[in-house]
Amino acid sequence: MQIFKGVLKASGLGIAGYCGYQFGKFRFQGFQYSSLLEIQLNTFSQDYLKRVRLTENRPVFNFFRQQLRLLQLMIIFFPVLISFPLYYIKKDLWLNLLVRTLEYAGPLWIKLGQWASHRSDIFGQEVVNKLAQLRDHSEAHSFKDTLKIYKDEFKVDLEKEIQIESKEPLASGSIGQVYRGKYKNQDVAVKVRHPNVLTHLRSDLEILYNVSNIICYIPFLKNLAMPVTFEEFSQTLMNQVDFRFEAQNLDILNDNFKKTPEVVFPRVIRASESVLIETFEEGVHLQKFDDQQGKKIIANLGLKAFYKMLMLDNFIHADLHAGNMLIRTESVNESIFAQIPDYIFQQVQKLINLIPTYTHTNYSLLEEEQKRDEQQYWDEVYNSKKNNKKYKLILIDPGMVTILTYNDRVQFIKLIMFVVLKQPHNCSELMLSLTRPEYKITEEQKVNFEKDIEDIFTKLCSVPLYKMDLGLIFKGMLDILNRNKLNIEGHFATLLTNMMILESIGRKLDPNLNIVSKASPFIYMASKFDDGISNLLNIRFA
Repeated sequence: MQIFKGVLKASGLGIAGYCGYQFGKFRFQGFQYSSLLEIQLNTFSQDYLKRVRLTENRPVFNFFRQQLRLLQLMIIFFPVLISFPLYYIKKDLWLNLLVRTLEYAGPLWIKLGQWASHRSDIFGQEVVNKLAQLRDHSEAHSFKDTLKIYKDEFKVDLEKEIQIESKEPLASGSIGQVYRGKYKNQDVAVKVRHPNVLTHLRSDLEILYNVSNIICYIPFLKNLAMPVTFEEFSQTLMNQVDFRFEAQNLDILNDNFKKTPEVVFPRVIRASESVLIETFEEGVHLQKFDDQQGKKIIANLGLKAFYKMLMLDNFIHADLHAGNMLIRTESVNESIFAQIPDYIFQQVQKLINLIPTYTHTNYSLLEEEQKRDEQQYWDEVYNSKKNNKKYKLILIDPGMVTILTYNDRVQFIKLIMFVVLKQPHNCSELMLSLTRPEYKITEEQKVNFEKDIEDIFTKLCSVPLYKMDLGLIFKGMLDILNRNKLNIEGHFATLLTNMMILESIGRKLDPNLNIVSKASPFIYMASKFDDGISNLLNIRFA
């Protein structure tokens, strides 16, 4: 009888524990990412990126203006071209000269360098690292010009609508500059495009297009894939120049994250081609944030936000470097009673994590990683609340976004899975399938590529999953593509680069960050709409 009561009591505790775990898991997802509980299959296509087009007047003197600009650019780039042999002797010195020249040449060339910094599959990692240092700044235009541009756009005086804090801008980039002000008792940021920037960009784009057509006939430069590569860049640039495109992006991102208060985007108040008025989001730049406890939480939020944009929304902020991330710390005055549910879940989670997994499938492998990660995250959240703190991640300047085709989206998820499951052959096959269709891959290239991928897996994948450095693995893959004179579709390369940048930032914030576990819930959700991913998850392992 005593044994029966003991068994009954243990069963009751087990059921209660399991219910507590499920409730806690639901609360965890609801607290962090409510949208994880829904399958959001937004139907964005890459045509979205081509919707914004700028009107243009073509005066008779366009031709002569272009010739003068060409002459000016030849003078500017002459030192870089004549000193190119220095690249093979003092590479760092020549690359520094290239960066300074691009900054001096103007907005298009700065943006060209920044775009190229996402394409290590074409230019190689050393060049890409140097181009990433490009400073997107230029001399500010006068406040008088700002007043004129605003009135031309909205047919009303700026100072009648907005109380500008200072006539000196907070920052001035290659495309425009930003002011802080008050609009209807609300703090706002006012972005104003530089006057004549569009005229200069069009002239430079026409010149660049002609150059790209010449490059495609030079044998050792064929792997740059011009003019296709040029078309990708010009599309990205013209979208960034029209502030209506950024406003659309912000509206979409705010809608996608409306159930996720921990991730913040500025809200659009008013927008035109040359002026964007948005909420001013107060925060500390990532480089200046020194709260050690907050760093771990922000690292988690940043990676989960990226995976959400990639795997659930298919609408990805494609310029997620440290300068576009702010952190806001808010005070939380919760009573000790309000913290009891979090504490109970924390303890139940520890007990559940002790229960071994008996279904040996790839999903159970990911689930184990997620369990460990959830426990660490909740420890940090609970401790931060004890210290009366709450952290928010603010993402700004989504002028550049990436939208994948359905096939590319599934392929990217499979790529992550093949790395996690340590399958170099499948990984190399998938990477080769992503190369541009104009490439004719020889059997020798294929064999060499597969061997290089196997070497990377041997070197970097022989560690436990939670220690695996996905960013370093993807970097190695792009280097291999570059060595074999192959390159993949631009949006895919941009996505890989952004993931590498985010992982690097995340590990600086939290050296113990588990990259794989962050992806696991999103991979599981993605498996709901693709049988190939679902089959990968359900394969049993030894």
